[in-house]
Amino acid sequence: MDTKFKRNLLHIVCFAALCCLFYGCPAEKQETVYIDQESKNYCLFKEGSYWIYQDSVSQKNDSVVLYEVREGKVGGNHR
Repeated sequence: MDTKFKRNLLHIVCFAALCCLFYGCPAEKQETVYIDQESKNYCLFKEGSYWIYQDSVSQKNDSVVLYEVREGKVGGNHR
């Protein structure tokens, strides 16, 4: 192969690689899911709610306190 052909081929390959690099993957489409009021009544606890439980293996008692409740949209990519 002659030198000019090799150089042109190298340019084409580099250009194609750069196009692929900068194009990247398309962003995933985010789906909005609405939670009905009945589910909120069952699962959305008030601030200050707490649970005391016993670990089934160690038999030790522990607790969890809900300090803050926020309603709004939640997406897959948190940044």
